[in-house]
Amino acid sequence: MTISTWSPVLRLIAGVTNSLPAVITTTVPHGYLDGLIVRLNLLGTPMPVRIQDTYPISVLSPTSFSIPLNTTNFPVFLPSSSNQISAISNANPTVITVGTHNFFVGQQVIIEGVVGMTLEEDGFFSDINGKIMIVIQITSTTISFNLDTSEYSAYVSGGTVSTIYSPQVIPVGEVAGTLLMAEKNVS
Repeated sequence: MTISTWSPVLRLIAGVTNSLPAVITTTVPHGYLDGLIVRLNLLGTPMPVRIQDTYPISVLSPTSFSIPLNTTNFPVFLPSSSNQISAISNANPTVITVGTHNFFVGQQVIIEGVVGMTLEEDGFFSDINGKIMIVIQITSTTISFNLDTSEYSAYVSGGTVSTIYSPQVIPVGEVAGTLLMAEKNVS
């Protein structure tokens, strides 16, 4: 006799509609069942969903489900993103040119892969790579940070600026035993 049980796993969120009910799309097939209770970790996004709130789901497809939440008047969901850097100012605040983007004020981002932008202080060297910063201002093609790079060497080339959050669906429970046995093989 073989008995297999189903165990839900965390999934990354690719999209959230502005509707009632809200439709959540995952980046890969979620494998969830109707009635699963989930939390949405949307910290770092502009959507005002509290992580402690839980919702039962209704599966719509292998990569989408709905929850009873009215997101009609919420800001538009913005998935994690990464943009190529084409320029960095030597200024305070630092301005990074990234082309058209979805970054927003208050969002945490990380800078990686930049050539140049180094600083020597008291015999110690540092650079802009690996710095986690909060966006303080945006235009259609730039983002700014409260970092003084006026003493850094010039930007040479390359690099990306990426969001450091991963919006997630977190399974937390079940409704009326729906998860007790998703598959049962008796031989």
